[in-house]
Amino acid sequence: MGNINITDQHLMVLLGIAQHQSIREIAAVIGRAIGTVQQRLHDLEEAGLISKSEARQARNRHITSSGFALLRERRLG
Repeated sequence: MGNINITDQHLMVLLGIAQHQSIREIAAVIGRAIGTVQQRLHDLEEAGLISKSEARQARNRHITSSGFALLRERRLG
């Protein structure tokens, strides 16, 4: 897993991915710009907490087992 500081925004984005929300939906929920959500997604991918599928879909990222473990650890999932 990469060395990133997991913030509340990262956790909210991770929860959105677990709930199969689009980037636009996640941005609306956390009250941030789409670009901010995209950066958090990149951070989570680098940390190995989410993975990107090959299909070009709006919801093409999936939470990894490490991501689920983090959510359980933080009592969010």
